[in-house]
Amino acid sequence: MKTRRMTDKRWPMTSDFFRAFVQSFVRPSSPRRIALRNGLLACFFILFFWGGTSFIYRARLIAEQRTHLAGALFPYSEALTLAMDRRLALLQNLRAFALVEHMAGEEHEGSTERMADEFPLFAGKMVSEAPGIRRLTLILADGTWFTFPPSNAPPLAPPSLPLAAQQTVATGKIVLEGPLEHPPAGNAMSAWLAIRLDGDGSLLAVANITFDLQAVLQEAGLLSSPPDVQLALRDAGGRILYGPAETFRRRPVIQKVEIPSGAWALAGAPTPDGERTLRAKVTLYRFIGVLMALLSGELVYLATNRQARLQMAVQERTRQIARINAELRRELDRRRRIEAERERLLAAEREQRLLAETLAEVTLALTAHTDRDAVLDEILQQAGRIVPYRAANISMLEGDKLHIVRWRGYEEFGQPDIGDFLLSLTDLPMEKEAIAGRKPLLVPDTRREPRWIVFEESKWIRSHLAIPICHHDRVLGFLRLDSDRPGEFSLHDAERLQPLTAAAAIALENARLYEQARKDAETQAILLREVNHRVKNNLASIIGLLYMERSHMPEEARALYQPFINDLINRVQGLATAHNLLSASKWQPILLSDLARRVIHAALQMHPAAEPVPVEVEPSSVRVSPAQANNLALVLNELATNALKYAASEPDRVRITVRISQNGNTIRLEFRDNGPGYPPDVLQGERQNVGLYLIRTLTGHGLQGEVTLRNEGGAVALLTFPADG
Repeated sequence: MKTRRMTDKRWPMTSDFFRAFVQSFVRPSSPRRIALRNGLLACFFILFFWGGTSFIYRARLIAEQRTHLAGALFPYSEALTLAMDRRLALLQNLRAFALVEHMAGEEHEGSTERMADEFPLFAGKMVSEAPGIRRLTLILADGTWFTFPPSNAPPLAPPSLPLAAQQTVATGKIVLEGPLEHPPAGNAMSAWLAIRLDGDGSLLAVANITFDLQAVLQEAGLLSSPPDVQLALRDAGGRILYGPAETFRRRPVIQKVEIPSGAWALAGAPTPDGERTLRAKVTLYRFIGVLMALLSGELVYLATNRQARLQMAVQERTRQIARINAELRRELDRRRRIEAERERLLAAEREQRLLAETLAEVTLALTAHTDRDAVLDEILQQAGRIVPYRAANISMLEGDKLHIVRWRGYEEFGQPDIGDFLLSLTDLPMEKEAIAGRKPLLVPDTRREPRWIVFEESKWIRSHLAIPICHHDRVLGFLRLDSDRPGEFSLHDAERLQPLTAAAAIALENARLYEQARKDAETQAILLREVNHRVKNNLASIIGLLYMERSHMPEEARALYQPFINDLINRVQGLATAHNLLSASKWQPILLSDLARRVIHAALQMHPAAEPVPVEVEPSSVRVSPAQANNLALVLNELATNALKYAASEPDRVRITVRISQNGNTIRLEFRDNGPGYPPDVLQGERQNVGLYLIRTLTGHGLQGEVTLRNEGGAVALLTFPADG
């Protein structure tokens, strides 16, 4: 069982291996296997073809060889026939001799003696003409015999004749026997012929000739046969007369040599060297065939391998090209998609840019108007540039109602004036929902929308788009577009209109704020004029009261209080001057140089001199706030008053110079006169009057700055304080 299981496991593996080998040979998967298969097939085909042709070639060589042998045997067979005929002709001569001598003996007695005398001469002559004749014998019927060359051994008498002699006596034909051992010359042939009388046919004699077989062969040329032919001679009885017996076993070419006692067989076969030559030719031919088969297989292998490799290279290149083409097609498709997407994006970008430019223009156009009605008209006009419409209106939300405040295009549908429409949100559930969600309202087809409320005036509307106008979280109203064709508007149109409604909300809010600001400004202007008028009157009243007090002051108190009252009048006059400048600028920041010039001139008017006091205020763009202007007016008034007061000894020579500058956020004001300067105790801070106290207090607390006093060709006061805002 274990052996059977192993066998069961082995055979499938062997079968699979053989199947895989056959499949790899029949359907090779590589150029080398393809070339090897084709080379082996070509080699097997050439070997098969050359094997067949080698047999044909061998048969042709053998046929040529046998033809050559037959051609070579023919002269020998003819010569052998002639040689035998010459020797057998001696028997006929002996027969003729015996008959002649017998006839002569009948006419003359003593024929035997006559024959005995004539026989040696006749036989000697025949032996001399035919070489290789060993003996001629004539045996008469009475037992008399004659032989040449003479011999002492008598031949046998007719009753005791050899078998060949008996045969010729019986048949009357020449009978050969032999080869006979006939020393010392070797084999010999013996021919017998019975001689009968012509009349009664009685036996007259028996003629015998013994000749040397070697001489016959020599005369026929067999002993000098060609070197590439092996000859053999066999008699009718199968005895080898000449040559090796194996010649007849080597499928020789045989020619018959006809002789009276039967045909001899003259066989010719190639010599061993000839056979080796033939085998060498066949072997060479087969070797050439094998070599050609191998060369052909190698050439087919190389050609097929190259062709297979080229084919596989072409196939691989084709597959690569196909892959590259597929990749190129995919890349082209991707590029087309990218190009299409790019074109779409460019178109969208152009559209967005155009929309942005339009919206920018719309925004500029909307912000350029501050009148609410102009803003509403501009919204309807710009909406038509973004989304073309047949009719549009702007409905503002007033409590829980929608009031149509502007409209356009409804004249074509028989509604020239729709401004009186007040639509309650309870009757407009879709608009109410849009307000709650602050989302656009789109009705592609009003007849397919069950929530659409149909009014008598709006039966013609087939498509409707409403965009909420929202400012922050508050809905101001709707931009509403109507058309008599269904599907006229889309959500894309709503998206395009939303920036417009956002800008419209801002413009409407700005218009509202502007209108409110305009009204507030008018109110403030009226109030400001009233306040300025009242302040001016109050300051004038204060100055008038001070003048009245000074004029009614008793003589004994005038010297004590008049300087004090004059100082008060100067200070109030400075405040009045600052107030006049601020009210003229509507309480906006004023130029410090103008303030200084006006205050100094007002102070000089309170102290008239013989000659006008020159005042030089360098022009400057520095501005001060209203609060700073009041403090600076009092400070400048005190400085100007001090300059005139302490230079009273020479008032006509007083000269005042003011320089103003700003470095960053710090303002510098330098007040200079050409008087005697400040006393040392004032410079050292040991003494100060009311004016200096006001200057230091107003500069330090009012202006948040500091004042520095020094003498430099006169009195110099330097004020430094921060700019306001």
